Amino acid sequence: MLKKLKQKYLISFYFIISLIIIVSCGKSKEEVEKEAFDKMEREDLEKDKKIRQRIGVQYNGLLKKYQAISFSDLKKFTYECQEELIDKKKLLLFGGEIRDIAKMDTNYKIKVDNIYKIEDQNDNEIEVKSILEVLISKNEFNEIRKQINSESNIHAGCFIIKTDSIDRKLNKTFISGKLIDFYLYEGSEK
Repeated sequence: MLKKLKQKYLISFYFIISLIIIVSCGKSKEEVEKEAFDKMEREDLEKDKKIRQRIGVQYNGLLKKYQAISFSDLKKFTYECQEELIDKKKLLLFGGEIRDIAKMDTNYKIKVDNIYKIEDQNDNEIEVKSILEVLISKNEFNEIRKQINSESNIHAGCFIIKTDSIDRKLNKTFISGKLIDFYLYEGSEK
């Protein structure tokens, strides 16, 4: 994956250099470099937009398929979340990055976190962290392992969870449960 990415950038680089040589007649070096940089930036933005669209499709697809509650739609108070997710047995859709996978006897425990920023009533930015710990079977582990690219630092995805517990302490939310389904984002796949 990394080699393919490097090759794509090298091809783009050589194409842009060739374009600079052809187009540069009558233009200053700065104008040509700026045009080349702008073209690369537009291409990167377009790729990023397409990736975000695919992520949104998968995220919304899982949300609808399981009639789950998105983590961002959870209620303010812990007891409300517990009533909704545990008492009413609604599934949770949690998006985040896989931080660790540990072997636990014959199963595995996957740790996923999501860090985001919110503003308090005084417009101060506060970092909020949500941590998900899920016990997964060897088969689920093998499926995730197939999709994780060890060359990449990005192992992000969305996970459908049957919640066993939820707890909030200061600006952290701790969730544990059983994995029902998952999707790893494109940057995470081999």
